[in-house]
Amino acid sequence: MKNNYAGPTKKKGQSLVEALILSLAMTALIQCTLLIFWIGINVLWMEHQLYQGLICSAEQKGIKQCKETILKQIKKLNPAGDVRSLQIKNFQNEWKGEILWHLYKISFSIRQTLSLPQ
Repeated sequence: MKNNYAGPTKKKGQSLVEALILSLAMTALIQCTLLIFWIGINVLWMEHQLYQGLICSAEQKGIKQCKETILKQIKKLNPAGDVRSLQIKNFQNEWKGEILWHLYKISFSIRQTLSLPQ
């Protein structure tokens, strides 16, 4: 008759491997959650700054100056991302703005519109 008793050392080793796998999975999950949260905060920040830039442009302060202010404010919160393009266009009493933001291999397009009554 065979003895199927594994002994305490085998169970300890298996528990260690399971704990290691679980801790790696939890670490990856937490990092992904933080990355998604960080991207969301950055998109909201850029939307806000773009809207502020449209207001700046509507106040006749000069589109170039407003763009520089937007980029400076974005870099304060987000030094890692790359703003590929920033456009502000005016037609009559409507201002449209767009930011193309690139992070790793993902591109985000952020658009805002400001319409003033005539």
